[in-house]
Amino acid sequence: MHGAKLRGANLTGSDLSETDMTEADLVGAKLSQSDLSKAKVQNADLSTAILNAARLRGADFSGAKMSGSDLSSADLVASRCVGADIAGAKLDEALVNDSDLSRADLTGTSLKGAQLRLANLREANLSGAFLVGACLRSAVLEGTRMDSTDLSGADLAEVDLSEHDLSTAKLVKARLCRADLHASKLHGADLSESDLCDANLSDADLSGAELHGANVQDADFRGADLTGARLNARNLARAKLRQAKLRGADLRSADLRGADLSGADMIGADLAGADLRGANLEAADLRTASLLGTDLGNAELAGANLRHAHYRISAAWNPLVSWGGKRETRWPEGFSPEQAGAIRE
Repeated sequence: MHGAKLRGANLTGSDLSETDMTEADLVGAKLSQSDLSKAKVQNADLSTAILNAARLRGADFSGAKMSGSDLSSADLVASRCVGADIAGAKLDEALVNDSDLSRADLTGTSLKGAQLRLANLREANLSGAFLVGACLRSAVLEGTRMDSTDLSGADLAEVDLSEHDLSTAKLVKARLCRADLHASKLHGADLSESDLCDANLSDADLSGAELHGANVQDADFRGADLTGARLNARNLARAKLRQAKLRGADLRSADLRGADLSGADMIGADLAGADLRGANLEAADLRTASLLGTDLGNAELAGANLRHAHYRISAAWNPLVSWGGKRETRWPEGFSPEQAGAIRE
């Protein structure tokens, strides 16, 4: 069937396994539930073809035109789609594990709920693609374009996204545990309710990012730019924020117990009601920061700049009083906020 003219043909349920369909014209062909396992379909034209629930395991679609095709619920495990044009195609709930999609064009493609574990997406274009709830665990994303990609609820655990531009991507409720986001661009990104536990965000640009409700326990933010970010995350305990830029950041009621904030730029940050017990704030710049109702018990404040930071005092600390704008600030035993330049309200 090499070079066969099968435009619009009805091949539903056909057994085409291991068939040579190289350069075949299959535009608009109906191949639902067909078996093309290990078939050779290189450089074929499958534009707008219907391949839903088809068995395509191990098939070679390298260089094929598949734009606008329907591959929903198809089995593409261990297939090759190198350099294929899959723009605008539908691959919802498809199995694409361990497949090679390097240099493929997936612009605007729908991959909702698709399984892409260990998939090779090196230098692929995922701009505008929909990967809501998709699993990309341990996928290769080196050089992958992800402009305005919707990754809401996607599983990106242990994925290397270092130096990627994700500033326009949607990452709400995304799972990014142990992901490498070193030096990535996440300016203004929405990471609310995402799971960033133990993720590497060192030197990342998170300025203006939304992290409300995110789990960032044990995450590494060393040297990251979090200027103006909303960081009242679910769990910042033990977070590594050494020398991070947190100027004007919203950290109200944040759990920062045991966090490393040494040398951090926190000028004008809002830490009202935050829990900083046991945190390391050595040499941190907290000028003009709001420390109203903040718990700094056992925190390390050596060399911290607290000039014009605002706080409240109380003769007796009551941990049962919730933050509502009235709770007093708790300081480490023996620490004098006035001598550090802080202003009592």
